[in-house]
Amino acid sequence: MPWWIRRMPFSRRWWLSLQSLPVRGWIVQQLMKLGVAEHIDADAYVFVDSDVCFLKPFDPEMLVRDDKLMLFRAPGAGNDPAQHRWHRTAANVLGLPEREYFGASYIGSISAWRRDHLFELYERIQHTTGQNWFAALARQMHLSEYILYGIFVEFVLGEKSRHYFDAPDICHISWDYPMKTEADLERFFAEVRPQHIAFMLASNLGFPVSKYRSLIPKGE
Repeated sequence: MPWWIRRMPFSRRWWLSLQSLPVRGWIVQQLMKLGVAEHIDADAYVFVDSDVCFLKPFDPEMLVRDDKLMLFRAPGAGNDPAQHRWHRTAANVLGLPEREYFGASYIGSISAWRRDHLFELYERIQHTTGQNWFAALARQMHLSEYILYGIFVEFVLGEKSRHYFDAPDICHISWDYPMKTEADLERFFAEVRPQHIAFMLASNLGFPVSKYRSLIPKGE
């Protein structure tokens, strides 16, 4: 983290910033993810949601095709007011014409980014805003790191990017299920399919592992 941003000792939700208004922890979490290229030397990074549990061995090479890395892109998904503000922020910091929705969601429970494109993203934000990329994003009230990176790759890099788009059904996700009772848990796990290498059961649903451990299908 830059020296000018520190966690507030009396709050778990806010960080003190000397270059902006206080920053929400939700934003800081995304900034740390976006800054990975400055601290970890690797060609690419795979981000796994903290609520994901793998059912089978996972080989990151499965995301590579003809030397291009898969970028999660779900056409038509996420077209709602709650996410439109993330699209507007991305357009503003990337210097693109503002629009409510760029046609797809790039938010996945298992996602991959390229290091070289992250450095290009930093340069684009700094050129557009005239500020250090971290400071420029810390000043945003609404931000989605996946939306920002996805829009940059598709609408700024375009054919120059070394990504291909896909939205494989490899992680069974609880987002689309009613999850209030043990019967809902049983229904969720009953619909795990052979192509699923993992499942994601949101921790904020409040189910202890003991409630569903026996329902988890055995991996191959």
